[in-house]
Amino acid sequence: MELKKSFYKYFYEFIVLFIAVFMGFAAENFRENISENQKESMLMKSLLNDLKTDSIQLQEIIEANTRKSEALGSFIEIRHLDFNQKTNLYLFYDSWKPIGMWSAINFDPTKATLNQLKSTGALSSIEPTLAAAIALYDVSLEKNKFEAANYYKHTEETFRMIYDMIDYIAIWNDPPENPPIQKDDIYLMKFFNLSADLMWTIDGYIETLENISQQISELIVSIEIEYD
Repeated sequence: MELKKSFYKYFYEFIVLFIAVFMGFAAENFRENISENQKESMLMKSLLNDLKTDSIQLQEIIEANTRKSEALGSFIEIRHLDFNQKTNLYLFYDSWKPIGMWSAINFDPTKATLNQLKSTGALSSIEPTLAAAIALYDVSLEKNKFEAANYYKHTEETFRMIYDMIDYIAIWNDPPENPPIQKDDIYLMKFFNLSADLMWTIDGYIETLENISQQISELIVSIEIEYD
């Protein structure tokens, strides 16, 4: 009889201990899940803020590049004029200056949160469709990086030709001067051809930026629905 009681006592203690260990493990797992969910929510809200900021910047960059492309288009139209004539030389500078050929207007996205999502593996816990959209957006940003570098290269190549063509300092004098072009027609045509190539490069870049803008708009909506 004593042996039977002892068995039930030990069995009861074992059950109590097992339940205590199990409940402790479950509670710890629950706390970890809450912590991971909170971290995920925090990262996604941070990404949402990044996207909203980038969306505003992106629209400004698209508009600036559109104006630049249009200015280049107008400039290229005068390529067959005789710039030995003062009126045509004036038109050359009047058409060239608004282009802002000395700089490339690139999109520099905010990637801190996106990089954190990738490095921590947090993307794997996000709803699959949304995670796929974020991954596709990241691919588009890599394309932007490549095309921005190409844009800068074309800008630098075209702008450098100006230094060999004119007294560059004189055009920024006060009052500005319209110095004569020092190169022959062949060199000048090469400059206009490179200007056209720059315009087409910008047009392609604008298309990439518009695609990124669309992706950002869709991601903003999806994140706000998922993490409202």
